[in-house]
Amino acid sequence: MSSAQISIAFRMRTSPAYMGELESAFGSAGLRRIENNSDEIEIPTTTWELTIEQERCVLTCRCYPEALWTSVTLDVSEDLFDQLAIQIGRRQLIDAFVHLGAQLLRWLELSYVFFEEEAEADIDPDCYKGDILFGITIVPSAAGWAQKMANRSDILRIDHLDGAIVLYRRLDPVPHVS
Repeated sequence: MSSAQISIAFRMRTSPAYMGELESAFGSAGLRRIENNSDEIEIPTTTWELTIEQERCVLTCRCYPEALWTSVTLDVSEDLFDQLAIQIGRRQLIDAFVHLGAQLLRWLELSYVFFEEEAEADIDPDCYKGDILFGITIVPSAAGWAQKMANRSDILRIDHLDGAIVLYRRLDPVPHVS
């Protein structure tokens, strides 16, 4: 049985070195590359490992390059996510992913990072002003509109991390978990 994917998703400006920049940011964030899953030029896919409280979490990175942008998802199966949540605690696991997203936001100078089940990053970062929020949305603290978004009635919690604001419309990235 195939489960849903829990995804960290963002869109970054494509440059000739975007894969190198992405891999460097992943390495700096504590991810270790396991393998190159796909030789396809259209959708590069790689597998990474993140250790969270001594537990291995295998993530699949999918890149969807377009002319000026590359949409990126870092996916973990919901089954593995749930298993890790039992082993280390759901709140600790969510916090680890939120911190990973905030690190990538800073290092890749992103406009947003979405964290949710099946999250996608198809919003133009140059136009993003927080008008669309996922279950958990991470934005730069320097964004002038970020504090206004924090005052929305559907925001349950706000965390301030180094250079980032985390807006929670849900406290868990999985919609059916309360």
